Amino acid sequence: MQHPLLLPLNSPLPPRKAHHPLFSLFPSLRAPQDLGPDHQALRQTYIRKVGDTLNLLIPFQGKPQPQAICTHDGCALDASHVSMWNGERDSILFIREAQRADSGHYQLRVQLSGLEATATIDTLVIAVAQGAGALSPRQLHSLQPHCRQLLCTSSLC
Repeated sequence: MQHPLLLPLNSPLPPRKAHHPLFSLFPSLRAPQDLGPDHQALRQTYIRKVGDTLNLLIPFQGKPQPQAICTHDGCALDASHVSMWNGERDSILFIREAQRADSGHYQLRVQLSGLEATATIDTLVIAVAQGAGALSPRQLHSLQPHCRQLLCTSSLC
């Protein structure tokens, strides 16, 4: 069931209504139900590489404007590294250069007149393995001779 304050990012179209005359004559009859879920699930995990930007838009509803609080693994966000913007209808979580420490669970808690809803977003920041091309010539020559022959490429040797 969907909470009234939070909406999924990719919400489906509204369900089709049956316009058959039997349904209007006999209100106890119901139109056939779709077998699909009520809403599409959010992406399970957002995956980014180290150094990439992470920009998440999280929509919500409420009048007056609800109070939105975002945490990372249960702790407050580091304002020097992570930016959070709260608008009337959405919040934007922005990380300029993602690091491995930014992996984890981000929780957005929306509060409005005693009601509270929480959305959890999982992120994974991965480091890409670097090959021999990432070695400087000085690092390459400091290797043992038999290792140097294996890693040597035409651009470095």
